[in-house]
Amino acid sequence: DIVFTASAENTSDSYLDGKCMGSAIGVIDRKGDLVLLEPIDKTVKLEGIEADEVGNNIELLLVTDADDAAHPAQLYSASVKYPG
Repeated sequence: DIVFTASAENTSDSYLDGKCMGSAIGVIDRKGDLVLLEPIDKTVKLEGIEADEVGNNIELLLVTDADDAAHPAQLYSASVKYPG
């Protein structure tokens, strides 16, 4: 399975960053089907993820990118129920 993050930015340019509108965590199974898509409650731009399957859960470490060198990345942890 593939665990991923997705973030939406308010911009018409595929290169230049825009204001982050939100992020989500998702899982795609081995058949290529989307089996989980969970929006993040806090408006942060997630750009890094580490995932470990622990029992029936996926334990996550998540890293943000504020697109501003004056604001350091933030590290979050989360747990989601494994959909498989």
